[in-house]
Amino acid sequence: MRSFFTLIMVLGTGIVSSEVYAQNKSEINKEIIDKTHKETATENKTNIENVLGKKAKKDSTVKQNTAEEKIPGGVLEEKKNEKESTGIRPTAGAKSTKSRGLAKETDPTKKAVPIQSSTSTTSTIKTKPAQKAKSDQKSKPAQKSKPAQGVKLLLDTEIKSEKEETTTATTSTTTTKNIEYVLTESVNQYFEPEKVSRTFNDTSRRIYLALNSHAQQSRSLYTVWRAMNVKGYKSGEKVYGWSRLLEPGKRAAVWWQAPRQGFLPGEYEVSVKIDDSPIVLLKFAVQRTSPAATLLSKIKRLPSYNIAHRALGGQVVLPVASSKQWSATNLIDGKAWIKSYQMDDSCDSCGWSSPYRAKFPKEIIVAFNQKRIATINAIVIDPRVWPAQASLQAIPQHLELWVSETDTNTGFRKISSFRLQKKLLVQYWSFPAVKARYVKIKIKTSYGFSHVKLGDIRIYEAPGVKSVLYDFPKNIAHPDLGGHLVSFTSMNRYYPVTKLVDRTLSFLSGWVSGDSHKGDSSYLPQDFVFAFRNDKPAWIDRVVINTTAGQRYQSRENNRKSWPKKIALYGSYDDPFGEYEEIGRFDLAQESRDHVLRVKKKIRYLKVRVLENYGGGVTSLGEVRIIEGVLPAYQSIVKHFLKPDEHQVQNMKVTQSSQPLLRQARSEQEPNNHFSSKLLALTTQYIRGQISPLTEIDLYRVKITGRTAKAFTLSLFTPGYIKTSIALLDVNRKVIRQFDPSGFTGNKLLLSWLLKPGDYFLKLKTEPVSIVLVWDTSGSMSGRAADLQKAIDSFIARMGKDEQVNLIRFSNHQVEVLLPEFTNDKQKIRAAIRNKFFARGGTPLYDAINKAITLLNPRKGNRAIILLSDGGDSESKIRYSSILARVKASKVPVYAIGLGTDLLNYNARSLASGKNVLAYIAKASKGRAVFTPDSHQLGSIYQNIAHELVKPALYYVKARVSQHPGKLQLVATGERIASVASPEYVQLILDASGSMRRYTGKRRMISIARDIVREVVKGLPLDIKVAMRVYGQQIREGRRGACEDSRLLFGFGDLDREQMLKKIKQIRALGTTPIAYTLAQMAKDQKGIKQRRLAILVTDGKEECGGDPVKVMQRLRIEDPRLRLNVVGFAIDDEHVISGLKNLALAGQGRYFGADNARQLSLMIRRSLAVTFDVVDASGLVVATGIVGKTSINVPEGNYKIYVYPAGQRIVLRNVLVNQNSLTRIELKKEGGIIGVNRLKPIALIDR
Repeated sequence: MRSFFTLIMVLGTGIVSSEVYAQNKSEINKEIIDKTHKETATENKTNIENVLGKKAKKDSTVKQNTAEEKIPGGVLEEKKNEKESTGIRPTAGAKSTKSRGLAKETDPTKKAVPIQSSTSTTSTIKTKPAQKAKSDQKSKPAQKSKPAQGVKLLLDTEIKSEKEETTTATTSTTTTKNIEYVLTESVNQYFEPEKVSRTFNDTSRRIYLALNSHAQQSRSLYTVWRAMNVKGYKSGEKVYGWSRLLEPGKRAAVWWQAPRQGFLPGEYEVSVKIDDSPIVLLKFAVQRTSPAATLLSKIKRLPSYNIAHRALGGQVVLPVASSKQWSATNLIDGKAWIKSYQMDDSCDSCGWSSPYRAKFPKEIIVAFNQKRIATINAIVIDPRVWPAQASLQAIPQHLELWVSETDTNTGFRKISSFRLQKKLLVQYWSFPAVKARYVKIKIKTSYGFSHVKLGDIRIYEAPGVKSVLYDFPKNIAHPDLGGHLVSFTSMNRYYPVTKLVDRTLSFLSGWVSGDSHKGDSSYLPQDFVFAFRNDKPAWIDRVVINTTAGQRYQSRENNRKSWPKKIALYGSYDDPFGEYEEIGRFDLAQESRDHVLRVKKKIRYLKVRVLENYGGGVTSLGEVRIIEGVLPAYQSIVKHFLKPDEHQVQNMKVTQSSQPLLRQARSEQEPNNHFSSKLLALTTQYIRGQISPLTEIDLYRVKITGRTAKAFTLSLFTPGYIKTSIALLDVNRKVIRQFDPSGFTGNKLLLSWLLKPGDYFLKLKTEPVSIVLVWDTSGSMSGRAADLQKAIDSFIARMGKDEQVNLIRFSNHQVEVLLPEFTNDKQKIRAAIRNKFFARGGTPLYDAINKAITLLNPRKGNRAIILLSDGGDSESKIRYSSILARVKASKVPVYAIGLGTDLLNYNARSLASGKNVLAYIAKASKGRAVFTPDSHQLGSIYQNIAHELVKPALYYVKARVSQHPGKLQLVATGERIASVASPEYVQLILDASGSMRRYTGKRRMISIARDIVREVVKGLPLDIKVAMRVYGQQIREGRRGACEDSRLLFGFGDLDREQMLKKIKQIRALGTTPIAYTLAQMAKDQKGIKQRRLAILVTDGKEECGGDPVKVMQRLRIEDPRLRLNVVGFAIDDEHVISGLKNLALAGQGRYFGADNARQLSLMIRRSLAVTFDVVDASGLVVATGIVGKTSINVPEGNYKIYVYPAGQRIVLRNVLVNQNSLTRIELKKEGGIIGVNRLKPIALIDR
């Protein structure tokens, strides 16, 4: 630190001026003072009118105002910059010198201004350059006057010394050793006090100590400023000090410059020394002037639009954008920051930062949609920015709001001032409604830094006025407005789903599907499931699809081919992972423009499915916009922003309103854990029971009356998830049907079994639970490892004997399984977790979940994953879309615990926040999600989950036995299912062996088969190519060559249909049955055909030439999996032969159809060509079979699975409910490379 004096001697007047360039100096250089005294020729005499007041009584001291709120931290960062924030005023009369720390001096001949004091008599110092002041002039006694209204004054503490001649103290001006001292907020150009006070505002720029010397010689002056009762400082801690030379008969001012965070509220004092002798102690106070903003978490509802939102037309006029990561436009994107989708340790939008070292105040000017005049009444400010760059000292402190109805240069007026709390939390401030075209946020101070940082600014429109957004199309899919993706099929690394809805991230806008082979449409359909703000239902007016993807992708040759050709929209009001109702299908022209798809529907989740593209190997989309509609009674989800409850556990509770039938439930009759005829029988009324203790069983009676089998449907409901196994036993107590909870998630179970008449027992039992504890040890868990370890220790301590546990911790690329197997041994578990709680590295969250599912897959009974994370993922090999599908299929409930303050922050990679990711993983598994920012709450959260997993199972059970059947119909709509499911090539293989000469009824079997095959060929669509091979029609059985008697009657495309029919009519039965040889020859018939093919074998017997048809078919399937074989057995009563033919069909990935007569043979051959389905009960027993088409089938009333068999596939439809006397209708539609399902509402056939 440089310390020096510059001395200027003005001989004409004898005035000496000193310029001080030192701070916190303990004493003035004595040599310089002596030199100054020697060079002074004469001493100036001044006319002094002393302002004398009566000495204040010590017990009349007025207490200082207490601050309304004190901010912690103090000026820790500021102390090293004190020499920039403090200064001193030189004595009046010296020549002007421009230098750091000194004010510009003024002409001493100008008229003096009275000193403002608390006395009624004002003391005025008149200084004339041509006259000497009279030093012996008497002072008039000062009179008391009341202090100014609203100002509380502190009395000085007098410090007397032996050399002191007189010391006079008043409530504002103190005179001692012929020097007047007064504290003031400002001084004029003559350094006279203007705003005398002992109470200052925290927004004051400076606090001055004004001095007026009546001494006859220069005096050495030293001031020390101390904090006495200020939060953030120790009592008596020095905050500033200054020393200087005070010239005789001159005025001067020493000031304490406000730190960057402003003056902290509290009590202070400044002590003054003259020539190293303590003279006076002045007390003063700093008070809060601006009220504090309220934390947004305490505001339940903001019933208005955030019209500053960029997604709603808001604009930042000032400052202009700097770096994109810290651009001012980030202030109106609705998010504190956005994590980079390419780099895990960086941000695409980090927030906003003012330029470093720029002076205060700093200004932000915001305008609204089309720069219209709006009526506003609230502002929300989010000080959170990218965590790696966040700092409490960079939070703005004192702010002012200014509005203008004209332009950005004129017309601004101040409407409000407030301060932000020193917390990285979202804060709210309201004010009387005011009109504004522009809003200026003026930042006057920070909490310590020269620059400030903000994450987001929201300005709310006052309710009850015409909105500036009355004609604005609100795109509720946009992440800025709370839109997010629940799930999606795939994405390209450089064109993630983020860019499908937010083109502001980079010029590489648009989405491209995951890698696929060029020309391969197997990656279709592509699905996107959208949800809206807080998962609220919204009225959708239209969906706008723009087909053009980003600039780099446009340069590819196959760009136009990758554009979508056909799109379907589906809606759901309940479950994003459940059934959807089709809204419509739309054809898109191959044009680069917006395509508008009308919806006009209120839904909670919207699925956009790309069914076809224009032939590209990948599929691309430029943008998807979902435009909210307007209805008289509809409240916009954008306008009504409800504060999300981050800490609420999403429990499934039983309430009378949601389950009215439960109030009428009967109680179980204890004891019911032994077989007895007195057991309670199940009826259509609920029975309430509880399995307690956990080792107990509950038994009930079941009776099926009548002579034919009936469907028995059991309904089971539990308040939590179902953890009860169910077994149906016959009268001999043998288990004939059973249900294991490992294959089910949820709390409502409806299952049907087809039972023969008789008496049965139903047994309910709680199964043991297998748990995988999974926790995050990545860097984002910093500071929370100890609390997590305590929580898991307590979880282990209360484990029961029916719980088996395994452990996984994850960070970086490592997912570490800590135990070799599931165990209940607490000692082994505690040893395994030792030193496994830390925070470092990246986050392979999805890989950890995937590993936990793998561990639980072979486990029976109850299963659960307890997962702790912040929802972020940076290292996983498996993608978000894949882990959602895996979780849903696993039937393992996931208890997701979201920990941290960044759960709501947006992740551009998954187009969702960490909270959304964890919530949807839990929802997909039918589990739970709980969120907390405080790791101290983990213990109670783990305990609550543990209690739910093992608490005695309360249940409600009832049963229904079908009395009348319902009807079931599966139909193909839109494009013909055959174009998706049925192959383009069909080859018929007919058995013409001697056994086909047998009679069935009055006709030979070969004659029946010949006629039916002709009818089938005649009815095939013309776009299907047909071939036919016959074996056994030329050489009699036992003769040479009989086992090679297999001839291609006509090949694919050789003949027209009329010629085919003539060839079939000429077939005669004669020889043996070489099935294996014929299948091998069939492969030669189909050589070179790459499309899917179906072979249909019609036979009445088994292989008779020693071959192995099953092995031949297995080999053919390995060589070409696009080949499939169906087998139709005609008039076969040998179970061994039937079993062999079924195995052959299984090897060919086909089905076996049995026919006993001509009618059945015709039906079975047609079924082998058609798309068929089976209706199965909960045990897998086939209840009914049918063909997709116009015909319905009878099915007993109940809840079933349906297996649909198109082209070797098996589509599973679960929970198909068939009601008696009703038609259940299901539509199958082509959707890309798969068959989509649309369930229609049941149709009543007769009045019940």
